[in-house]
Amino acid sequence: MNILILSCNTGGGHNTSAKALSEELERRGHKSEIVDALAFGSQLYSDLICKSYIEMTKVAPKFFGKVYNKKSKQGELTNEIEEKLGIDLKTPVYAINSLYEKELLEYIEEKKFDAIIACHIYPSQTLTHMYRHKHLHIPSYFINTDYDPTPMIEDIENITVFASHKDVVSGFLSRGVPKEMIIPAGIPVSGRFNNPLPKNVARAKIEGINEDDKIILIMSGSMGFGSSVDTASYILENSDEKTKIIAITGSNTKLKNEMEEKFGETGRVIVLGFTTEVPLYLAACDVLMTKPGGLTTTEAAVMNVPLIHTSPIPGCETANAEFFQKRHMAIKTTTSEEAAMEAVRLVNDSFLCDQIKAAQKNYINPFAARDIIDHILKEKSTS
Repeated sequence: MNILILSCNTGGGHNTSAKALSEELERRGHKSEIVDALAFGSQLYSDLICKSYIEMTKVAPKFFGKVYNKKSKQGELTNEIEEKLGIDLKTPVYAINSLYEKELLEYIEEKKFDAIIACHIYPSQTLTHMYRHKHLHIPSYFINTDYDPTPMIEDIENITVFASHKDVVSGFLSRGVPKEMIIPAGIPVSGRFNNPLPKNVARAKIEGINEDDKIILIMSGSMGFGSSVDTASYILENSDEKTKIIAITGSNTKLKNEMEEKFGETGRVIVLGFTTEVPLYLAACDVLMTKPGGLTTTEAAVMNVPLIHTSPIPGCETANAEFFQKRHMAIKTTTSEEAAMEAVRLVNDSFLCDQIKAAQKNYINPFAARDIIDHILKEKSTS
């Protein structure tokens, strides 16, 4: 098969899930291509949308949360109006994303794709517009990369939805997604997270840490959100010399420089910027502190790493944190000090760590990428 995978650069999770699916297809001898869907509108359009998203979540997270919740409620209201008036309504964002339909359709036809996977709601809206006007005649699939239905999910039609877990299916149903179109396969992660290195082997590959150290990994996300400096300061002040920190700051060079300047001489903090070796550091650590992004959280749970969720961006990250906390797969915190306190407690509590690991094994599907591709290939073979 030849499959088009559409993503979007509003955060690293969408691209990460796209790569995981592409890897699985390649492993089975199938072709795929990952494309930024918004670039069909223009690269300027893509850059503008993604930059606006990132800046809003950094500078005005509470406002972002209100927008997120408003879009969710807008979907519920839209469903009510559609039912009463017997008409189909879509959100304004749907209208915007339909504008590059022609360019995307030409690309699909030129490349002769057999199916399409969308890892973001935006291209799913464009694909829906194609289906509604009978321009598209191959199957499409949407990957929901959080533990909550994405806002504007009510916009999509004729697209199979791969949900993160069976417990979130009711949320999709309440937003108008037909039951037969929902498959709770899980969030796809790279196969590298399914076969982690033994802890001692991973630690031997990282300069500055020893086999018997207690390692707390702080991840700020692909865009470097979070109060990592305050968190690290508290941990160092309230733990012994064997407790060390690995801090991954993502693309936030300002944060990286600040942490190196403040902690570089302590011998207890390793500061990294963007890295492709996340599985190595997850394998080496005892506890992970991270914002509750859908992909990072799932990757950690697949590798069975005790989790502390730091203050989330209001919206989908809040829902992710609540989902994990209710199932005892992570400890949810709301401030830097609280997160640091819990990290010091958890890294010294092997019983609680084991409970969190057991819950993760119970609730998280580590082979979601495999199961999603299984379904797509089987559906294609029987069509």
